[in-house]
Amino acid sequence: MNLFQPSELLKFLESIGQKPTKRLSQNFLIDGNILKKIVDSANILEGDLVIEIGPGPGVLTEALLKKGARVIAIEKDSGFAKALKRLEEKAGTLEVFEEDVLKFPLEEVLKKNLKQNQKAKVISNLPYHLTSPIFSMILPLHESIETVIVMIQKEVAERITSKEGSKAYSSFSIFCQFYSTPKLLFSVSPGCFFPKPKVVSAVIECKLKAPNKEIEEARFFEFIKTLFCMRRKMICTSLKGTCYETKVTQTLQKLKIDEKVRPEQLSLADLISIFQMMN
Repeated sequence: MNLFQPSELLKFLESIGQKPTKRLSQNFLIDGNILKKIVDSANILEGDLVIEIGPGPGVLTEALLKKGARVIAIEKDSGFAKALKRLEEKAGTLEVFEEDVLKFPLEEVLKKNLKQNQKAKVISNLPYHLTSPIFSMILPLHESIETVIVMIQKEVAERITSKEGSKAYSSFSIFCQFYSTPKLLFSVSPGCFFPKPKVVSAVIECKLKAPNKEIEEARFFEFIKTLFCMRRKMICTSLKGTCYETKVTQTLQKLKIDEKVRPEQLSLADLISIFQMMN
């Protein structure tokens, strides 16, 4: 069943009594070329464990199974979760969980399903309204996940991959780059979906990495959040009234960084150096 073809998709949706739900960000891929580009980007090998979040009708799911992947599909929508059961043709290649991904015990399920010395891949057309919380959940799991290849809103993809000095650069950019090496692979126009979203999409790849072990992560991100509340103010101004106020000027001098620098001008490496020296 070629569900990436609009006529086939509409027939299938009618047959299972389902309609796209805006509340769940359900926009279904109807472009076979884009589907192929996503799967090719993932370099799927026989036996790879893939986590798919929000598979909907199962267009991507089917393509992953054909490549020989073992797929764990997490689908909140009851109708689509039940419909995915049709793809459980080969024992052990697909397991469907009808659950909210943000409440799903992902670490536990990964430990149960990963083979020795194996890491999973996350390959999904994500529910766009959940991009930030999903990334916050999966990016720190570098011991169990090697790569994340997902379709998200292009504006968010640009924020994740942006560098210092960019308008899109934010505390979320720093979070993502702390835990991974992100790369925007390609853009996807609204016409590639049914129904058409109001935004341009993009496929992004994040290769997960072990974070700096010397950094106390919770405190570091609290520091970053404080800085980026006033990202266009001088860093000295951003840190006024905090425990870092008396240390910041001396720290910048030691690191030979301009005292008038703004948070948005500092790279991840700069921010780590400043944080470490002040702690």
